[in-house]
Amino acid sequence: MNKKIISVVGVILASSIVSAFAMDTTMSGDNMMKSDSMMKTDSMVESHSSLTMSLGMGSKGKEVSTLQAFLEAKGYLHLPQGVAKGYFGKMTKMALMQYQTSTGISSTGFVGPMTRTKVNEGLMMKNDGMSKRDVMNGEGVMVGGALMVASKDIVDNAVLANNVTTVVAAVKAAGLVETLKSAGPFTVFAPNNGAFAKLPIGTVDTLVKPENKAQLTDILTYHVVAGRYTSSDLTDGLTLKTVEGKTLTFTRVNGKLMINGQAMVETADVISSNGVTHVIDTVLMPSSAKYSNVGVEVGAALMVASKDIVDNAVLANN
Repeated sequence: MNKKIISVVGVILASSIVSAFAMDTTMSGDNMMKSDSMMKTDSMVESHSSLTMSLGMGSKGKEVSTLQAFLEAKGYLHLPQGVAKGYFGKMTKMALMQYQTSTGISSTGFVGPMTRTKVNEGLMMKNDGMSKRDVMNGEGVMVGGALMVASKDIVDNAVLANNVTTVVAAVKAAGLVETLKSAGPFTVFAPNNGAFAKLPIGTVDTLVKPENKAQLTDILTYHVVAGRYTSSDLTDGLTLKTVEGKTLTFTRVNGKLMINGQAMVETADVISSNGVTHVIDTVLMPSSAKYSNVGVEVGAALMVASKDIVDNAVLANN
């Protein structure tokens, strides 16, 4: 009797498995196409949507690629062309430490719970209604947490990025917004916020004052070249005349694009409707400008005539 019951149960289970298998394999052509499309798009986006594990030197895989893409978008990491992503090496560690410092997290170069939470919060933020799928489809370049697209002009793209806010403010103070929104085309070498932070204390605040508008304009237009030059056009040894009048010299050092031997291009080929922007890590100074007409650099700070002796002196670190 027991054998018969077991036999009947076995037949029922087998029938159920076969039926389920048949239902699964008779999926309609449309659904199969939809499923395949989802595998190629949404699942790819989801796989890069968050960090779920701790990462450190030597880690490999999609989680590392997610972290690297995030650090690149924030302007902390620039992997040279040809370097494969997905491996946690020295460059990634250094970039992560810079990001940790900027957010007040202990600078360990290791993705622990606090760092993972912070990065995932950043990954969840929406960027002007653009999705990660736009980036994957090659429809723009991520700069400072925002997607730069070719349908917008240089200024309209720049104002979205959180790592070039200083140069955007300077462009406004110099009255160059309308110029950089015009047909052009222009090639702009835009210093990131870190570049301005390298300048002596008080330099930016002094330059954006109305009385220093001419000097500020000279400095900014020294970062602009008439014409559209992508990174492939900027060959080793090339010199280009800037809108300010002096020239920029381009070199290739260990695969990195350098300008005047001082500034490195961190994010290249940000295409806009009226030109190209390259984000750089150092402010370029035309030789005649420097700070001579604005003040004197003492102890990493800018001494200006508008301040008294004490107020100038307290800024200097020497």
